[in-house]
Amino acid sequence: MTAKIMVNQFWIVDEEYDFTALDTRIYFLIVDISLHENSQDFQIKNSLICIFAECSDYELRCSREKLMDAGLIKYEYSYSKRTGVYKINNLFEGEELLNPYAFDKFLDDEEIF
Repeated sequence: MTAKIMVNQFWIVDEEYDFTALDTRIYFLIVDISLHENSQDFQIKNSLICIFAECSDYELRCSREKLMDAGLIKYEYSYSKRTGVYKINNLFEGEELLNPYAFDKFLDDEEIF
């Protein structure tokens, strides 16, 4: 899945779930790690996500639950490795995603400025 798809699906789902700034920060942190790992699923300690997102463990769990309810991510705790396994879901596989905030939808033949 490309970064563009990950970004676009977030903004589409955000219209329904009204994510907070922290939810958004955590999702894009997960996306960033996924892109650096070159994998849709990866392992990372929750404490590291808390450090990078500047949040408490409780805040991470609440935001992660909201992202999971929206279907954007899957999360499973690995007791043997003491890490969380994150996976970014492709909610719109096979569909063309358009960013609802893309400026090109406003740029017909009319002058907007």
